Amino acid sequence: MFGRIFRYLGQLDWPLLISVAALSSFGLVAIYSLSLSREPGVFWSLKKQLIAIALGVVLILVMLRVHYKTFKYFTPHLYIIGLALLAGVLVF
Repeated sequence: MFGRIFRYLGQLDWPLLISVAALSSFGLVAIYSLSLSREPGVFWSLKKQLIAIALGVVLILVMLRVHYKTFKYFTPHLYIIGLALLAGVLVF
């Protein structure tokens, strides 16, 4: 069991993961310091960012379990969804 986990961890792109973790940590520190300068004890923006990071980590773990060739069938749908989201950003 542990051999499979270690083999799986060895296949990850560690420099990318470390840089993403460092950038996320830097962003959290920046939001924390901004929260301290506004009103002490009000950390709603920090909590919101922590939730976004946790959601991103869960999505990354789910996407790691899906074989990349599976996305071949969903490419047109994902493209249309991406265009709709871009149009939503433009309009709203």
